[in-house]
Amino acid sequence: GFADGELTVEAETVDRNGTPLNAEDSLLKTDHDNDPSTPDQGGLDRVDGTITVDVDNTGHITGGTTDVAPGSEVILTITGQDQAGNPLEQQVTATVQPDGSYTAEVPAGFADGELTVEAETVDRNGTPLNAEDSLVKTDHDNDPSTPDQGGLDRVDGTITVDVDNTGHITGGTTDVAPGSEVILTITGQDQAGNPLEQQVTATVQPDGSYTAEVPAGFADGELTVEAETVDRNGTPLNAEDNLSGQDGLDRVDGTITVDVDNTGHITGGTTD
Repeated sequence: GFADGELTVEAETVDRNGTPLNAEDSLLKTDHDNDPSTPDQGGLDRVDGTITVDVDNTGHITGGTTDVAPGSEVILTITGQDQAGNPLEQQVTATVQPDGSYTAEVPAGFADGELTVEAETVDRNGTPLNAEDSLVKTDHDNDPSTPDQGGLDRVDGTITVDVDNTGHITGGTTDVAPGSEVILTITGQDQAGNPLEQQVTATVQPDGSYTAEVPAGFADGELTVEAETVDRNGTPLNAEDNLSGQDGLDRVDGTITVDVDNTGHITGGTTD
């Protein structure tokens, strides 16, 4: 029934003359390394102290301990990145429950993506304990041409795209790292009426937006723009917008001229 830690044993008896006899011994924690910043160690030690930690992709942290006193603190050091893609490290404190478990949450400031959690505490004998868990992107489909996927995933990735009749392309994203590329596949026709397809690359800004222009080689008329990127977890995202009919691409004003001479010969010209 005795837990590990400090312990005192007192022995009592009487000798042949009936004289009471007693003695005492103790197992105490002591400053074993002359370093006041480290925990004292020692005492009864029949159970090895252990700690585990697990973080899931929603940011929920759980763990268990053995031979750690209820009410003890577990220091959780969390390493990842913020919404701007900068390195971020924060410490969170959890409390050991009577059954040895503890729980915590990854703070809201961490963006989706790779994440590491290190848990530290001490057992009843003052022995330091630590454990680590990570959320990492992995090759989920054995296809090197596709992005690795995984990591913290609390925000669904999205992308939008809009092209107006002047050829200006705008769009927005969520859960896509600033600096990521958006591949825009533009389909329409050239000035001769032949099918034309080109790709344009745009860059995601810190607010999630991106912009681009339809290349000059596209003639006025129907046009399709497809936008593709990946979110912080490597999940592919895509969106599409179209210009059609009288609402098609319209960067050149249509004109027509006509001329008839006194011989009856008619000539004319057009633009667009």
